[in-house]
Amino acid sequence: MKLLQSWWLFWFLVRAVVVRSESDCANGEIASDGSCHVFGDYAGNKAVDDMSEDMRVELLQRDLRLSNRRSELAVDEVNVKPWTCAAGTSEAYQSTTADDNSWTKIKVMNLISGEYGEVLDVDLNKFSSEKGKGKIRSLNACAINDADDILYCAVVIYDKGTFLMAIDQENNMGFVNKLLGFRYAATFYKGDYYVSGEAGFSVVRGVKDLKKFATFTNLHNANLQHEGEYPLTLDGVSSTEFGLGADFALWKSSNSDVYLAAVKDKDLKLIQLAKDGNPVAPTSVKTISTDLEMGPGGTRCWGAAWNFKGGLYIAADDGKGFYQLNTLDLANGKAFFEKKGEANEIDWNDGFTCRNSSMKDPDIKEVDCTHSFYQVTTIGGTGNPPESKSDSQTIIRHLTPSGKYETDFTVNKKFFPKMKSLNACAVNPRDTRLYCFMIHEDYQAIATIDKETGPALVAQFDKDFGDRRRSKECFAAVFDENGVYWLWCGPGSMGGDILYSVENLADKKPKTGLDEDVKKDCITEHKEYTYGADSVGADFIIWKVEKKTYLVSIVESKDNDVSVIDITTASKPGKPELYKAKNLDAKPNEGETKNTWGSAWTAPSKGPYEKRSFFTRDADPEKEESQGKLYEMTDLDPGAKTATFKEAGDAENARWHDGFACQTKILGGIDEPKKMR
Repeated sequence: MKLLQSWWLFWFLVRAVVVRSESDCANGEIASDGSCHVFGDYAGNKAVDDMSEDMRVELLQRDLRLSNRRSELAVDEVNVKPWTCAAGTSEAYQSTTADDNSWTKIKVMNLISGEYGEVLDVDLNKFSSEKGKGKIRSLNACAINDADDILYCAVVIYDKGTFLMAIDQENNMGFVNKLLGFRYAATFYKGDYYVSGEAGFSVVRGVKDLKKFATFTNLHNANLQHEGEYPLTLDGVSSTEFGLGADFALWKSSNSDVYLAAVKDKDLKLIQLAKDGNPVAPTSVKTISTDLEMGPGGTRCWGAAWNFKGGLYIAADDGKGFYQLNTLDLANGKAFFEKKGEANEIDWNDGFTCRNSSMKDPDIKEVDCTHSFYQVTTIGGTGNPPESKSDSQTIIRHLTPSGKYETDFTVNKKFFPKMKSLNACAVNPRDTRLYCFMIHEDYQAIATIDKETGPALVAQFDKDFGDRRRSKECFAAVFDENGVYWLWCGPGSMGGDILYSVENLADKKPKTGLDEDVKKDCITEHKEYTYGADSVGADFIIWKVEKKTYLVSIVESKDNDVSVIDITTASKPGKPELYKAKNLDAKPNEGETKNTWGSAWTAPSKGPYEKRSFFTRDADPEKEESQGKLYEMTDLDPGAKTATFKEAGDAENARWHDGFACQTKILGGIDEPKKMR
């Protein structure tokens, strides 16, 4: 009996020790030498009948412990939800921490005003004990995983260290991995987390498949190692200690090379992750000079970076502004940025956005069409000619019956401060929007324009084609009745002497910056014939003769020859033919050998000059004399190859100008047929 009592006493003592151990080290762990660690799974295969009573008791305890451990696995891990973004939104998120670490918040930046709105107040005490240990200090290096759409950040916890953690908009958080020290630049590429800090660059692979532990203890007991550092080569030196900039975003070249991009002061740092679309190991850092302005001491912290549908954007901590990378010349090591908006001052921050996010599409309004003859012209600036300077002004105006121009509006350049000028303007009959060829310091593009927004891009014109780059100033344009935009550029081998056509511009969404949609080449080059300056003029009208449709312009010449191109079959425009001008006796101005006919119009229906076509030529607006009359083309004879004109009124002097008109005039405009005959 005493023996039996002793055995039961021993059994209860063992049970008490086990229970106490399980309560001290949660989740199926036991204490050993003051530390906690996890048992592996155990399965006994020995027949129960062959076991001693002591072995039965031991097996019972292990079964109880393993059962308890398995039942608590769900508690060990936490369910973190994907970060919710509306499809196609332009939400520029930022994590930020107060100077005294009293709060950490996730905010979203208004890309127009630069102001920040709060999205999430991070629970800093989520993992702290009664003694205050385990409190979250700060959150940085945030990025949304392109493999699971979950937000991951580098979280610094007092007395613990830095951890890669998953977090959602309900303050659910899960420990994923250990990180090395302070980390603040990060992004994802193909499910891998690329991160760096003041020094050091490292990668956490396959983050989607890593567990999200509920507590630090869970992560610690999983015995995971920190991410490890990659040595990188910069200027011939290999090191793990390079500082690479305050935030990462992806940048993709035209040939599908993918780079990690970060801006450090005035330099753009690039680390290649893919070549021709195929992943490569990160091995080196390429330094690219930029045109960004620096702050005092020649420094500036660019603490936030985003990728909006292929466009790389950055914001400065000191409130300098919000910028986009326009062009990057890898061969010559140069990059050109442009300010796109304001960004309020913010400290210890990091930018991130959702997959497939794009900048908000502006709502471009229709042309009001209250006047018959509109014109775009560029004036002012610090140099000559004005159209070559970004500090010039581009004006939309209309011609009055007196022959004077009245300004409708000065083009707003808030999204494109580096825009030089607009030309080759025409109103699309499919959407009644104005489209023009935009000349920019960094590129050329077709843009749609209104008074409030200014230009918005629809198609980039200058493109790389291996052995050459299509880049030219274009100034003759018109839409045909099917909404095809016909465009001609000046002479030269870099895009000139070619007739271009662009279909379906009305179906393209306008953009406030270059992105993947704008960069898609939708421009058709017609090279069947040479369209040189001696055979094409500076502005077009559309003229129909029976079932034929022609592009008509007046060539830059002494005799005012008329260029005629058959575009009846839009995919195969004809060879330019020169017609003799009848009754067009305009002589070149004194000191000039040629006339340049820069504006042409076909007046809209329902107006006083319905479907009549007019031309006017360039003249120095600084000179008082009126070089120009307004000339009407009254007939085109393909058989005789002649074009007949007559004087139709006056037109104020202008240079670097282009005429355009709506197809239908809105009644109630001020144009009255006083002097135009």
